[in-house]
Amino acid sequence: MKTAMLSATAFCLTATLAAGQPQAPVPEKQTHIRGRIVSAENGQPLARARVTLLSAVTPGRPLMTTSTNSQGNYDLRDVPPGSYFVAATRSGYLELQYGQRRARERGLSVEVKQGESIGRIDIALARGGVVAGRVVDETASRTPA
Repeated sequence: MKTAMLSATAFCLTATLAAGQPQAPVPEKQTHIRGRIVSAENGQPLARARVTLLSAVTPGRPLMTTSTNSQGNYDLRDVPPGSYFVAATRSGYLELQYGQRRARERGLSVEVKQGESIGRIDIALARGGVVAGRVVDETASRTPA
């Protein structure tokens, strides 16, 4: 009987102490935007591509920037809730946004909710090109610029 009474007292004491202690806050789930950047020509991953997060509501300066790893993967962490465009660029390639189909048009916006992890925001970058040469008239003399 003494053992049962001691156990009951210990339980009550533990419950009282636990109730008086502040509970540790539950950490909020981190918000991520993840994806992969590849070459549009052959699908090969592009290492060291720069990935930028832009506000879809108030265009301007980039909000976040990261780089891809050797497999072309990126991870933008702790993204606040909101609507964003994700853009990617690399030396020798054109800058494109996620979902962009043509030059000079916007891509698709990505909606982020609190604690949400969004994946597969993949972008295939096309190589940039340069036209070089000179303009001549029918006598093969240079025309003034």
